[in-house]
Amino acid sequence: MHNGSTEQRALVRSCIEQGDEQHFDVILAAISSSGALDYTRGEAEKAATRASQAIAGLPDSQYKTSLLDLCTFAVDRNH
Repeated sequence: MHNGSTEQRALVRSCIEQGDEQHFDVILAAISSSGALDYTRGEAEKAATRASQAIAGLPDSQYKTSLLDLCTFAVDRNH
């Protein structure tokens, strides 16, 4: 909502507050055009990298592998 126009911010805020799904396509377009999705994905990638680095020194185990897989899943998921 920081990068959208005044109109886009007002529409998104109104729809969230009122639970209005009628303008979903317009909201999705506003979010996409603002660069919010790319920004958020970049932040998720940074967090996943930091998490992976934090556990890099742990001994190899199924638990470490699961944590690393979780980092990848959190960034790459489509839902």
